[in-house]
Amino acid sequence: MTPPWRTLCLALLSPRREAGRQPEALLPLEVWDLVFQALLNDDHMLLQVACVCRIFNELAIALFFRRNKINLSTGAVTVNPYTVTALYLSCGHLPINTLSCSFFSTYVRSMRILRAVVEKCPDLTNLHLTYATLGTRRISGEKTFLLALCDVLHAMSKRMAGPVIVLGTNFILRFEVADLCTRKRYNWIPARIQRVLKVDSPSQFSMQLKARQLAYPAEVEIQCIRAELGPFNSFTLIAFDMMSLTLVPTKTLSAADISSILSHIRVPLLRYFHLHTDAINPAVLSQFFSRHTGVLRIHISHTDGSRHPLCTPPVLLPILSEISSCDAARIPALLDAFGHSPQLYAIRINFDRTTVPLVAELKTALRRISLQPHITRLELNLPRNIGVALQAYPPDDEEHAILSTVHFVRDIRLLAHSIADARAVIPRLAMLPALRTLNLDVDWTGTKRPDLPALIEEARTALPSSTHVWSSWQ
Repeated sequence: MTPPWRTLCLALLSPRREAGRQPEALLPLEVWDLVFQALLNDDHMLLQVACVCRIFNELAIALFFRRNKINLSTGAVTVNPYTVTALYLSCGHLPINTLSCSFFSTYVRSMRILRAVVEKCPDLTNLHLTYATLGTRRISGEKTFLLALCDVLHAMSKRMAGPVIVLGTNFILRFEVADLCTRKRYNWIPARIQRVLKVDSPSQFSMQLKARQLAYPAEVEIQCIRAELGPFNSFTLIAFDMMSLTLVPTKTLSAADISSILSHIRVPLLRYFHLHTDAINPAVLSQFFSRHTGVLRIHISHTDGSRHPLCTPPVLLPILSEISSCDAARIPALLDAFGHSPQLYAIRINFDRTTVPLVAELKTALRRISLQPHITRLELNLPRNIGVALQAYPPDDEEHAILSTVHFVRDIRLLAHSIADARAVIPRLAMLPALRTLNLDVDWTGTKRPDLPALIEEARTALPSSTHVWSSWQ
């Protein structure tokens, strides 16, 4: 029976045989037998033999790929710190478009090897890295790792002519490719990376990883994207692992830019979504949420006063539990977009009535909430000195009528800056017919603690006897 290695050897050497060079002319078959029979179960020796010459490289790397079940023909390859060395040593063309790497030991050296692999794979457009946390490393080792990681990011980013978009927990930033180059400004780049990762020092970066991912590795995904539509013809998207995504337009990244990028963003573990603009394309936002059905909370802030739909068409998120907005006027749009989500039960809004338009918006929001039978909890964020606003714009008959129709809200949480602010609002809550629980969350800045028991007693007197009043600070 012909050994597997010999079948592979003859297949690889067939072009040379057709060119008039027999395998025996390259090396006697007896020597082939001695060499490769000794390497059948030794990957390390195969990689050493791959460094002898191009013929040995071609045969040894092919045997290594077969033994480790690495199939380059699919275009998608998964490697570890050991097998990535084979890609680096290969003299042949690597037709890889998607590469996944998991580094759990010696990752600094492996990251440098990976950079060389990225540079020799012209078809590579997607790179997914999983690397061990840095909690046990020295600061100097962390700096080395950050530089090595930045070299990989730069090697991927320079394939595209457009900008680099970096996504992380609570930020989205735009950079140019040169910003990720470590060779020109060796002492400058760690600070730049720290700015991207929102930390002050490599040691703090280590502490952040250790606190957030003690039991899990960190991840980063790099995509080289060519877009037919939008402001960017091509760009690189770098996304660090995260559960929270915050979209904030900046001077270098407008809402239109974010809308064009959003269709390419994939965050498998996304749970918390924060939007700081009203100008995102509703259709794009709807498609984004259709791909991220594991979102638990959605918050909108810094709106521009527009009243257009938030998502078109509406999206049903199976485990969405809470929506919130700094602008009460956007509550109807949030409910139109996500109101059919089966687990949605809580809404958080600013109970701001300092102007006539704000009072009207608050009425509209409460009227819309009264139509949602599954909304059972409200969190009311009270502005400072709301008692003055209530005196200037006291509740009228229309507002009383609206509050009396909110039949499904049973739990209220008041977030107040002072005892006086909470005291001014409590009597108005007696108009809620289904109220059963009131949680008083009062900021203790400038507040004497003994006042809280007295406030609780006042609330019990002002509200129906069936209402349970308590405080999370008590």
